[in-house]
Amino acid sequence: MSKLLIITMIFLNFSLFSESLELFFDWNNASTYELENGMKLKKQDEDFSYTLEAYNNGDDSLLLGWGISMSKVRLSDYNKNKVVLTPIYVSTKYYLTNNSSGLNVFVKAHGGGYLTKNFLGKTDISNPNTIKFKEGFYYGMGLGLEWRSFILQTMYKEYKGKVEVNGNKTELDYFTTSISLGYRFGV
Repeated sequence: MSKLLIITMIFLNFSLFSESLELFFDWNNASTYELENGMKLKKQDEDFSYTLEAYNNGDDSLLLGWGISMSKVRLSDYNKNKVVLTPIYVSTKYYLTNNSSGLNVFVKAHGGGYLTKNFLGKTDISNPNTIKFKEGFYYGMGLGLEWRSFILQTMYKEYKGKVEVNGNKTELDYFTTSISLGYRFGV
């Protein structure tokens, strides 16, 4: 919990000096978590996540910043298990077009790690004897459209880490494509 608090404090401090904040509502299309041993953990619910990104302008076209996201999904074969993935990452956003009053096209890249806890400190599962997700690495890349302050983007996201299912340790290699609707506050 103390690591999460320290990281959150650093990012909150950084966001005070950011020139813009972007809020997103994401839909992730992957229906399973795939494990290295061939096992698939099927999601019971739709996978929605919420994302906050803060940026400082590097120049007219390049933005540098950070982001944090959170998704919470129930697994269908393990009814009491909820998986929480919270990526924390650095982000770059490059505008291919720069029309201040019209439609802009951008590419984006993320790189960082993910936690398996939510902001309240609860673990990612309600029955820890069955499934344990460990922290790991996260990266993403995508492209999008921005009109005024409204954003539509698609991202390829990949999570790599360790998982323990019924006492068997294996690797998580979860990838998904997300479609996001967002809004930018600030410059």
